[in-house]
Parts: sequence; structure tokens; C-alpha cells
Amino acid sequence: MLERLASRNADEIRERRSALGMSQARLAELSGTSQQTVDRIERGITTASRFIPEIRRALGLHTIASDEEMQRAVHNDMKVAQALVDAIVDPVERELAASNAFVQRMKDQVENSPFMMPVFSLGRTATGEQLLYEDPARLITRPEPLGNVKGAYGYFMYSDEMAPVFNIGDLLLIDPTHPCRPGDDVLLRSPRGDGYAVKVRTLAQVGDDAWTARTWSGAPAETFKYNDWPICHLIVGKFTRL
Repeated sequence: MLERLASRNADEIRERRSALGMSQARLAELSGTSQQTVDRIERGITTASRFIPEIRRALGLHTIASDEEMQRAVHNDMKVAQALVDAIVDPVERELAASNAFVQRMKDQVENSPFMMPVFSLGRTATGEQLLYEDPARLITRPEPLGNVKGAYGYFMYSDEMAPVFNIGDLLLIDPTHPCRPGDDVLLRSPRGDGYAVKVRTLAQVGDDAWTARTWSGAPAETFKYNDWPICHLIVGKFTRL
């Protein structure tokens, strides 16, 4: 930028002097400097000189800042531009950081709170798959069966596969610490990127390498390999949707 300004300054001085039919010596006399200085300015060799404003005034040109002044101006412009960027970006970053910190604080408080617990529902991915994500849909007061259970949570039933035991919209109460046995109603989870695929089933068998579980719809029992479905949490109760 500074180089372009200096070049333009040299061109303007040379062209205006030639248009006026003025010699370098006469211009130097009017500006209080030497012919050699005028020549070096016109050829762009000298870009910072205290005589440049005087030379431009003698030619009837508007004065421009010296090289040092231009550098200060550019520096100030950059500071202003950075301040504008900061004014836009910083609040966004602060808001995002505050939001992330708030979510983390909520998670910490919920995990350690004897009074509150998170409730999760399914979200739909871009491919249409429904997954359970770590961010809770809401917080509720812990019901009695889960009063002192670390990591307890609720889950909204989304299908009728387990009707009439669990219906769509029922809030299932989950105890992740209790071992699951055949005959228990369970929530199975399978990691899927940032979330989990979820199945609500009645556990039929705990095998060497898989869970065997069934629904209440009359469909045949299904096998869920431990490698794909490593998480089995006990359902200890429900709030029925009214």
C-alpha cells in the first residue's frame, strides 16, 4: 500500500511539473529544496521527505501525508479494522464460550445434584436416523426411585414397539448403575458418531457376546452384539403421558 502511494505521488509531481512547463530547478527554488531532491522524488528514489508537501503546494496539488504519517495512518486504520472485527467476532466467541460453559456447568450440576436429572429425547440426523444426544431436552426433579443414583436420566419413548407397557410419549426412568437381568425392561444404546442409537426392549438373555431381547409387539427376539450395543441400562419406572 505504501509503495503504491509513493509511486502515485512521484507520478503526480512529475506529470504536473511537465504540464506546467516548469523545470526541476524552478520547482526546487519554489519549494526551498535542491534540484537533486526534486529529481529523486520524481523518480521514486526518495519517498519520505519533508519537502514533499512544499513541492506539491508549489504545483497546486493537494498535500498528502509523509511516509511516516502514512505508516501511522495505515497502522491506525488497521487498529480500527481490527477493532471492528473484534466488535463482531469477540461477542460471538464470548457468547459461544459462555454457552458451552453454561452447558458444562449444567451437566456437572445435574450429575452431582440429588434434586435434578436430565431427560433425553431423540434427534434426527441428516440421513434420517434418530439418535440420542448428550445434551438433555429438559431437566426434571428426580423421582424417588432415582433419588441418589449417579448418572440417572429420563428418556421419552418414541415408538409403540413396547405397547402397552410403554407408549409413545411416556417418560422412562433409567438407572445406569443397576445390573440388568433377564426379564428386566432395558434401554440399549449403540454409539453412532456424536450420539447413540437406542432400543427399548425386555431382556430375554445375557449371552457370552450378545444381549437377546424382545418387544411386546409379538416380533421374534432380537440379538444385540456387545460390540455394537455395549450399553444396557435398567428401566425402573415411567411417567405415563396423559
